[in-house]
Amino acid sequence: MSTPETDATSFHRKRKRFIGGVLCVAILTSAIVSAVLICRNNNNVSPISIDHESSNATTTSAPTTPSVQITTSPASTDNSSPIATAPTFAPTIAKTSPEPDVTRRGTFELLETVPHDPDAFTQGLVFVPRDNNQHELYEGTGLYGESDVRRVDLLTGNVLVQTELSDSYFGEGITYYETESGEGRIVQLTWQEGTVFVYDSQTLQPLANRTFSTTRNEGWGITGREKDGNKMFVVSDGSSYLHFWNQLDFVEFRRVQVTSRENLEDDPNAVNNLNELEWDPTTDTILANVWYSDTIQRIDPDTGLVTVEYDLSTLYSDRDVTSDVFNGIALVPGTSDEYWVTGKLWPNMFRIRLIDEPK
Repeated sequence: MSTPETDATSFHRKRKRFIGGVLCVAILTSAIVSAVLICRNNNNVSPISIDHESSNATTTSAPTTPSVQITTSPASTDNSSPIATAPTFAPTIAKTSPEPDVTRRGTFELLETVPHDPDAFTQGLVFVPRDNNQHELYEGTGLYGESDVRRVDLLTGNVLVQTELSDSYFGEGITYYETESGEGRIVQLTWQEGTVFVYDSQTLQPLANRTFSTTRNEGWGITGREKDGNKMFVVSDGSSYLHFWNQLDFVEFRRVQVTSRENLEDDPNAVNNLNELEWDPTTDTILANVWYSDTIQRIDPDTGLVTVEYDLSTLYSDRDVTSDVFNGIALVPGTSDEYWVTGKLWPNMFRIRLIDEPK
């Protein structure tokens, strides 16, 4: 049995449905009339295309080639926290090209073996130019109470000149550069002390020290690089990032995340534990050791992509139990593909040629 309340409710529902139907018919009729008028009066107007990236309407007069698709980078697997100081860096993840590069494979050829100090906890190798196109090998070593920077006789492994660090510093990677006046300098990082030391390259006399910070606030590897007349240092800190410092003031101006990609369909993966570094000026790439990996990564410093990964697992496969990890890369002067390599507490150094597998 109905009540006044239910009768009123039913009446209002019927009225709303009626009014809604009338409005729908009116809107549909208006849309049809507008479409007819537009078709009659705008035959010469260019079509409107919608850019879904920016959600802005843009007018186009003719079909254009598709724009380059930008690959969205995955979340970093690096658990470290970035420094909280300005500027805020936006690292490049991979090339933004229609056909992104992939990481290829490479191997090596063993050319020569020489002795190496088995007590040297090797952190970095670098050749320093001398007169008459001669070069001398320098090495940086680590561990608290045992860190130093030294000039080494390449053929015998004997230490020729040596400067030890205070027991409170853990030495890391080294590199060579020249001041604006042409004076040779050796730069040495420290692990967790936030200090970089500068030495005279002839005498290894300490000249200065500076503070630094990185993604993890650590120092691992360092090398020099020059591009378009700009001289810089490239620094690793055990994370997946390369840090770029101005050579004049050691101030960071850029950083890039290092990634690898196995297939074109894959997203790039972060490469962590970057260690000793070496710049190859012929290809403008960075060679890097990876901690606890018998590989060398060839890195595009502009994009961070590993272009080639070289497998060196057979170089020193019968490793002595007292030897530690593979670490240390120095480009052989006058070559573009030969390197001296060694490891922490290794009894030998090896001259190798890196070989890229065909594309």
